Parts: sequence; structure tokens; C-alpha cells
Amino acid sequence: MLGFRRIDRYVIREVLGPIMLGFTLFTFVLLSNAFFLVAQQTISKNLGWDLTFRIFALELPRILILTLPMAVLLGSLIAVGRLSADHEWVALQGAGRGPSVLIRPLGTVGFLATVLCMVLYLEVAPRTNFAQRQMRGEIVLASNTASDLTPRTFYSQLDDVVLFIEDIRPGQVDGRLEGVFVHYTDRLERREELILARQGRIRPRSDGSGDLRVDLWDAAAYQLDTDDPEDYTIQRFEHQSRTQPAPAFVRAFQQPPNPGIYDMTTTELLEEIRVAPSERDATIRAIRVRAAVLEFHMRLALPTACLLFAMLAVPLGVRQARSGKGAGFAVSIGVFLVYYVVFMSTRNLAYDGRIPPALGAWSANLLLIPWFLYGTLSLRRPGGGLGLSPVFRLLSTIGRGLRRLAPTTRVEAREIEDEER
Repeated sequence: MLGFRRIDRYVIREVLGPIMLGFTLFTFVLLSNAFFLVAQQTISKNLGWDLTFRIFALELPRILILTLPMAVLLGSLIAVGRLSADHEWVALQGAGRGPSVLIRPLGTVGFLATVLCMVLYLEVAPRTNFAQRQMRGEIVLASNTASDLTPRTFYSQLDDVVLFIEDIRPGQVDGRLEGVFVHYTDRLERREELILARQGRIRPRSDGSGDLRVDLWDAAAYQLDTDDPEDYTIQRFEHQSRTQPAPAFVRAFQQPPNPGIYDMTTTELLEEIRVAPSERDATIRAIRVRAAVLEFHMRLALPTACLLFAMLAVPLGVRQARSGKGAGFAVSIGVFLVYYVVFMSTRNLAYDGRIPPALGAWSANLLLIPWFLYGTLSLRRPGGGLGLSPVFRLLSTIGRGLRRLAPTTRVEAREIEDEER
């Protein structure tokens, strides 16, 4: 680690372990949620292992973009809290060292995390988002329509076909259906066909076209002319197999999707920012410009939070060390929750055009800067540090003011007077 002092290397070693611990913890929690969602989709759509693994792998970059800033904040708080709890921060102050002795190594770690998160957000995540959209089409084409059927309920999602299933027995390896009712309508030849089968099976064809193969066993077919209902025929057969064309909503997935704002690479996004103002329709032009500019700033603002979280951990960690080792985890969750709520709220305001897109993306980061500066300055005072108590004191003051404005009973009024004394 060329160019770093011994104290810098020491602090970096102290912070790397907790960061890896937090990264593993937060990633595991979010991946567990994604795992259940993917498992539910796999079971309901009867997907293969290859599609299941690809779905799970493509979820990973979006999760890492969130867990990396959280891990940096948690790891930095734990490391600074340990230094403060073991009175090493007091020793550094006694040696004439200020907060910069911790800000420099933590800022370095935060900067490296920012670069890594920025690479994920700028290059990796857009490609995986687009791959996910393509995979949705593959899932629709490869999914079994029989998994969408419900016993004793008419199914009319197929073109000119109505299905009715009497029962779906559990444990059927080959996916056979019991008591099948099928009604076909041929609009060109103006004929209708009604098939009653003892058993049936519906599977997608292996060519990936989305077409279905319908197999029927021990069935009777009634065919009639729509113009002349008296003209009908009856056929019986032991087994019949026919191909049902893919429905319209499935055929839409056969074409590759157009990339959206979230699917564009950085180069494509910059090109969209350049060409969006030339849109003729004023309403569409405003939406395209806002969405493109906002997405570009978001890809820069969220990774930058890694650097700000690492530096904010210095004043926060020094103060919260007195509350025990679990305080770092609680404070990191609280800080990130506040950050994420502000980030999402201002993003929505910017997307609606109420505030500039750049302000909507960077407002949460701008909130952290004065918080860090105030906490760093407070460290220069004896016993200084930045905790969450000022926030609680502010909320308590607001609550007392509201109660003073509208006391509902004499007991409350007496309690307020006692508090003021």
C-alpha cells in the first residue's frame, strides 16, 4: 500500500473485515428474498434449471448496487466504534491528531467502493436489466400453459380456443389433465369443433416458437357448420395430437425488446440525452429528457454514497461507540433508511417534473454533506461526536409544542405545566 502511513494501513485493515461481514450479511438477506421470488416463478412456470440459474444470476448486480453502500457504512461504523471504545481515538487526540487521521483511510476505502459500485451501475446493471427483459420472453415461450389452468374454470387466453379442465391430479409426472373440454372456432371456414376427452396434455413445442402441442386421449369430437347447425359430424378417437398457434401476447415476446432507459448502456444513455430534445411532441419530449437526465445522474449519485457514508462514519462511530457493538448495525440501518427514503422521494419528484432531475438524484447526497461537516467540527470539542440524539430532541420539541397548542384535558395541561417548571 504504497504512499500510506502506518496509521492509514492500520485503519484500512480494521475496516475491511467489517465491510466484508456487512456485505455478506446484506447480500444474503436481499438474495434470500430474490431466491423465494425466483423459486415461486420456477415452480409456477415449470422452468428448467438453466433458466432458473440465469434469473438468479441476473438479479445479483442490482442487489450489489444497494448492498455495497450499506456494507461500507456498517463496516466503517464498526471499525471507528471499536477504535473509540478501546480509547485509541483518545490516544490519537492526545498525540495532536484530528479527524483527518481517520477520514483519509476511510475516504480511500469509500472511494474504491464508489468506483466499484459505479462500474456495476454504469456498465453491468444496464446489460443485466436488458438480459432480464429478453429472458421474460424466453420464460413465456418456454412456460407450460397447463400450469396456468385451474380446475373447473374456463380458460380463454388462447386464440379462438376455450379450455375447461375437470381435475388436475397431483403427482402426475407427464402432466396429464382429467376431463378435458376444448372448443375450437375456425373463423375463416365458419366452423366450430367441440372435443370432450377423458384425458389431455398441453405442452410447449421444443422449437421455442411458443406454439403448443395438444394431446387428447379417449375423446369425441363434434364438428358443425356455423351457417348450418344441422350439418355436423361426430368422430371418436383414442389419441389425437394437434398444434395450437401461440397466443398474441406470446408472439409479442418472439421479437427482441427495445432497450428502455434502465437498459441503456452509458453510451446509449448519453445519445438519448442528446437526441431527446429533438422529439416533436412537447409532452413526450419533456418526459424523455427528464427520464434520461435523471437516470444518468442516479448512476453517479448512488455509487457516490459509498464515499460519503465512509466519511460520515467517523463522527457517527465515535459517538455511538458508547452504546455497545450493536449500535453500529442499528445506526447504519437508520442512516441508510433515511438516505433511501430521501433518494426515492426526490427521484419521484424529479420524474414528475416538480424539481430538476439533477437535484432529484443528488438531494440525498447533499443531505449527508452538512451532516458530515457538522459532525467533524463537533469532534474537535471535548467529548464531541455526532449522534442521533439531536434528531430525537428536535422531534421531542415539536411534540411538546403540539401538545401545548392543543391540550385536550386538564390532566394534560397540568402535565405540561409540570414539564415547563
